[in-house]
Amino acid sequence: MFASLLKAKQKVHTREDDMILNMLCVLPEYQGRGIGKQFLKWGMAKADAKGARIYLESTPAGYPVYQKYGWEAVEECVINYVPFGGEGTQTFVFMMRNPRTPNPAP
Repeated sequence: MFASLLKAKQKVHTREDDMILNMLCVLPEYQGRGIGKQFLKWGMAKADAKGARIYLESTPAGYPVYQKYGWEAVEECVINYVPFGGEGTQTFVFMMRNPRTPNPAP
């Protein structure tokens, strides 16, 4: 059910020519070393080269990192797991980054 909600939100915010970052995570023992940022920069460079926007669903922990690299929040969604037998809530921030154009040569 939750996956279908996220997929529906993805369809609302994306176009056919957009790129989608489905998942970016780093094992806890390797976090804080810039590994995730390198993967993110690689993906952004690929999108920029194609002139494509990139869409992702961020957790609150990842939000400041994406914002630092020019991503903008397009919607926030809070999922309450209690009615489904789970505990608590989880927030997702749907974000988009427009392509960057290379700086013209002097």
